[in-house]
Amino acid sequence: MDLRHVVDQVLINDTKVLVEREREIMSKVLHYLREVDRRKLYADIGYSSMFAYCTDELRYSPDQAGRRISACRMLATLPEIEEKLDRGELNLTVLGLAKSYFKENNLTLAQQRELLDEITNKPKREVGR
Repeated sequence: MDLRHVVDQVLINDTKVLVEREREIMSKVLHYLREVDRRKLYADIGYSSMFAYCTDELRYSPDQAGRRISACRMLATLPEIEEKLDRGELNLTVLGLAKSYFKENNLTLAQQRELLDEITNKPKREVGR
């Protein structure tokens, strides 16, 4: 794709629109992955785990697969993360860090929600501390 001829302002505007669409698509992908996981459909087509399905069938890298699986499972108990992902207030990396922290510290659902509110709009370097 050659974008050298695209006017600067159009390029800036179109990039923003594409990123918004990308977030919408990510949210939809997470819902689909959640349902595949819930039904264990990966086993029906010969995969031993959701991770194997995501890496082998969907061709995600191990890190990409792990982040998506973690996020899709979080959607089940914390549906409010969908809006935050859609708006770019949270990303998959930050959610992965949060989920690890939740598990290590055995946080209640209320504590998880409180922590998610605290890390909303925070970059990874601040969340990882």
